[in-house]
Amino acid sequence: MSEKKKESITEKKISRRSMLKWTGALAAAVAIGVGTGYETNQLLRPVTEFTTTETVTYTKAEEKSFIQTSIGGLLRVYVRNDRVVRVEPVVLEEEERVPQWVIEARGKRFEQPHEKSLLHAFGLAYRRWVYSPNRLRYPMKRVGWEPNAKSKTYDNRGVGEFVRISWDEAYDLIANEMKRIKQNYGNSAIVRAGSSHKIHGMLGGEGAGTVADIVFNKFGGSTSVSGLGNSWVGHLSGATFVWGNWANIGAYPQDYYYPEGSHMCCFKDLLTDTLKNSNLVVYWSWDGTKIEGFKQGHEFEHHMRWIREAGIKTVSIAPDMNKVSAFHADKWIPIRATTDSAMALAIAYVWFKEDTWNKNWVSTHAVGVEKFMDYVLGKEDGVPKTPEWAEKICAVPAKITRALAREWAKGPTMLVAQICGANRGWYGHEWSRLMHVLQTLQGNIGRPGGNIFNAVDGSPWVKEYHIPYKRDGGWSAVYKIPPNPVTQFIVLVKFADAILNPPFTWSPSGKSGGSLQGGLTNFDPRKKYTYPMPGNSEIKMLFMIGARLHTEPPDIGKLAQVFRSSKIETFWLVNPWIEPLSKYADILLPANTNFERDDLGGFPSATGWGKHRWAVYLQKCIDSLFESKDEVEIYRELGRRLLGVDVLEGRTVEQVLKAIFDWSTISKWITYEEFKKKGYLVIPFPKDYFENYYMPALRWFYEKPVGEGLITPSGKLEIYSKPMGEWYGEKDPEISPIPKWYDPKVMKPNTWGKYPLIGMLDHPTYRYHSMFQDVAWLRELYKVKIDGYEYEPVYINPVDAAARGLKNGDIVRVYNNVGEILCGVRVTEKMIPGVVRLSYGSFYDPVDPRKKSLDRGGSANVLLSDEPMSKHAYGENLAHSPLEIEKWKG
Repeated sequence: MSEKKKESITEKKISRRSMLKWTGALAAAVAIGVGTGYETNQLLRPVTEFTTTETVTYTKAEEKSFIQTSIGGLLRVYVRNDRVVRVEPVVLEEEERVPQWVIEARGKRFEQPHEKSLLHAFGLAYRRWVYSPNRLRYPMKRVGWEPNAKSKTYDNRGVGEFVRISWDEAYDLIANEMKRIKQNYGNSAIVRAGSSHKIHGMLGGEGAGTVADIVFNKFGGSTSVSGLGNSWVGHLSGATFVWGNWANIGAYPQDYYYPEGSHMCCFKDLLTDTLKNSNLVVYWSWDGTKIEGFKQGHEFEHHMRWIREAGIKTVSIAPDMNKVSAFHADKWIPIRATTDSAMALAIAYVWFKEDTWNKNWVSTHAVGVEKFMDYVLGKEDGVPKTPEWAEKICAVPAKITRALAREWAKGPTMLVAQICGANRGWYGHEWSRLMHVLQTLQGNIGRPGGNIFNAVDGSPWVKEYHIPYKRDGGWSAVYKIPPNPVTQFIVLVKFADAILNPPFTWSPSGKSGGSLQGGLTNFDPRKKYTYPMPGNSEIKMLFMIGARLHTEPPDIGKLAQVFRSSKIETFWLVNPWIEPLSKYADILLPANTNFERDDLGGFPSATGWGKHRWAVYLQKCIDSLFESKDEVEIYRELGRRLLGVDVLEGRTVEQVLKAIFDWSTISKWITYEEFKKKGYLVIPFPKDYFENYYMPALRWFYEKPVGEGLITPSGKLEIYSKPMGEWYGEKDPEISPIPKWYDPKVMKPNTWGKYPLIGMLDHPTYRYHSMFQDVAWLRELYKVKIDGYEYEPVYINPVDAAARGLKNGDIVRVYNNVGEILCGVRVTEKMIPGVVRLSYGSFYDPVDPRKKSLDRGGSANVLLSDEPMSKHAYGENLAHSPLEIEKWKG
């Protein structure tokens, strides 16, 4: 056989699963009419699959490669005949295979991984996601929906029967509906809502929301769905009141430059500081292997390994033996979920009784320790917060608490405890306050080797670099984003109640819904907000970018009823995939994935948080699949029809990308043409970094003779919060100026009920929230397959399983007074008795989508109460849910 023939591959058959099937609703199609330009036999139900086979011919010489990002890593994408055939990590060129930085500590060298990009499993499966059978192929209109509020079938939302329409018809329907609703009700009748952590991109994906903002705000604005950040609610409403800044540690101007309005933060140089100076690292309610793998391809795995190699003692406190506990901690301390604050108070008790706290530093850098000490020692309420007292609550033996307290006091101790942990549970703000108070008591805020960080941004980087990512910074360099003229907003945690049962009043919240972006000045719990606000309309139109039904909100069953309500006259959605939320919409618009467009990105992560290792030009790999379009073009066309103008002011997408490139620091190192051709840049790092740039976060504050400069009333760390004292007084039963222990079973009796198990809801390992669930490769790693159906796993201790007659592989009903779901049992000693683990984000699959019913999909959010975290934090509790489990008999 000739070499040429050896290279050729012919008649290669590729199975492609389609999501389109004839429905039995042809009669309805004749009654309502089908989309312009299509016949009645093209009535489609996009949630049913069939298999087709096509023939593709290619030769090896025709293979091309492109640079792209995924959620969790930088990709090289290989394409033949306009089809992606495989993805791999990006292997650096020889001259690039050098670490940007090397940390020298304790006689060792710690080098940043530098031979290739790091990838999470998501990245390796990205091709499967692009070609998912759930891809939304065409613009679609729900069967039975009619414009001009003439629909009689709102209760049919969720069934999922749609008719294919043309793009022109879709644009006309949406534009005409927006104009009608504006004329009849005003702009406040429109809601534009995004979704957290979409696919990567500066213009498309996550960044496309900016183009939508321009269109909607120029059109007259829309009502916002707002509130305290869902993952951060306990931190924002807790730690903020200790050190003043709402963002994570290091976000002060002295540490980090960030664009106005940005919420990005910095733990600048705390990895270096830990390796050089820490005696102990405490991972408290934190699984960095899981959380940080999402964002940066497991780079932090190396950091945690380095901490062990440096000989630093490590402890992990968590209800389950997570991967940090198993692989990166010298000791795992199991703790009952929801009770972390009790253990923290007991640690403070040991320090006060044994006089091992840093009295001198606290006296100059903090205020309010006397009242806190009175509470901890029992002088205030007659209950000393001893380790024995805490043991009855949190199940941690008193001797373990004492041993940890004594080791911690030897110092310096680095505390890894921030977002995505216990701060997301009931009264999570108290745990977050206590983490900062513990470090304050030891003088560990800014101290060499002692601080608080979550290790996302702890490694060396140069704060002056401007690398475009997500939506922050770059867009404002090209366009002036008009403000939203509509001031009405609905607090996220009570969105369903507000829509279904207006008028609805809530408090506390900030001027922008509780964001606390301006520090304490933007927060006042005494102010009341009402929906609808005076002079504003109830909601009549919903527009969503991406799906959030199965990811963020509590009580999904109730939220689904909002989407089915006749109050919502029009519901349209833009997304690349058919997902559970899609079935409730009236109009669906198919968007590109990032493989189908050119774009810019910084570090290839879902959030953009990173160390500026890479700058990325996302190279278009394939043509748009089916009739999907770039989101920029979707909103741009809507702008033309709504406003009669081009919202990009005549610029092409290429010109916008070039303008953002020119704004960024990338332009100092590479030309735009070279960057576009190569696809990435390994960002140069100053060789004199450790001599001239190194400054760990808040070192400036620690080293002041007298603490000042924090954004608090006193300028110091506030163990006693003066604003809280003014708002609530000294004797409020649910919130105090000093952090306290509040038992959720006592404080939330209506929610807690008589359910004996604590459900711990965490981030999934092989999904990013709900994304990638439709990738079969990944589902095989965690789903429990029984009789052909893939059930979401629930992890339970053998003691709890035996008490309920359960074994591995059983189908179980998991329920509480909020909802009920089906799961597959995984029995494991990695869970402590009394606590079970579920991961949120599983696709919502109700038995009857027309009403609140049993969810076969195992969506943990079905079980979450929409009761706010506390009267102080009107946000979502995403971490804990009381529940019971029984073997399914259906």
